[in-house]
Amino acid sequence: MLGLKFKQFVLMLLRVTGLMGIADKILLVLHIWKNAGDNRAYRRENPGLELPPYHILFDVSAGCNYRGYYSSGLPDARFLVDAMGKYVPAGNLTVCEWGCGPARLVQHLTRDPRIAKVLACDYNPHTIAWCEKTFPQIEFLKNELAPPLPIKSDSLDVLYCVSVFTHLSEAMHYEWIAEIRRVLKPGGIFLGTFHGEKTKQNLLPWELADFNSGKLVVRSGPYEGSKNFGASHSDRFVRNKLLAGFGEVTLIDWPSFHQELYCARKPAAPVDPS
Repeated sequence: MLGLKFKQFVLMLLRVTGLMGIADKILLVLHIWKNAGDNRAYRRENPGLELPPYHILFDVSAGCNYRGYYSSGLPDARFLVDAMGKYVPAGNLTVCEWGCGPARLVQHLTRDPRIAKVLACDYNPHTIAWCEKTFPQIEFLKNELAPPLPIKSDSLDVLYCVSVFTHLSEAMHYEWIAEIRRVLKPGGIFLGTFHGEKTKQNLLPWELADFNSGKLVVRSGPYEGSKNFGASHSDRFVRNKLLAGFGEVTLIDWPSFHQELYCARKPAAPVDPS
């Protein structure tokens, strides 16, 4: 526990001194070196597999391991699709991943017969360019840090995101959740992950006090949306504030993932958040 707290203090110092960017560049080189042998072996074992450039993979995962990128994507995608099936009628679904990164998850959705159309969005132009070239069967769309999405209103059965709200300011939380409600069909669902009870041990004492009181805890990084910009969410914040405009909110047990997963349904009629 002391080692964990020390790490959090070091990260805080890197943020306030403006040295996080330099530390990131050093870590990228170290991760490439550390994983070089296993990555070469994995490429030999899977000669036809499309794998992202290191800088794109590191940008979203803080790591450079190809085996982990691919082997975790398929079971995580299956879990999300099975979760979708519990809340929306199976078959002919239009599904969008917001914040797709290098398609760790979304590349597997096109194999599921319950899904008719797959869209994916990200704000990183380099990531989108690589994904468009690599996975032409998916419609990739570039968005900005702030809304809107280039998607019609009331057009999606499901929008999901994994570790996206975890890197946004409080203002962007509310702007994006309103945008998600806009693009979902009435009765459509939002699936999203949040830093909650599973990761609250990473919080410093004053952050934990805010977390327990129902406030959003934000750690500013070099820039919003990056992996070093962090947000933590208590269940009270997610249910009573962020998702208050949805008619039905459910916490889904995802044992193998380190964040909390929530499902929220857009009501057929407007809901008064108050």
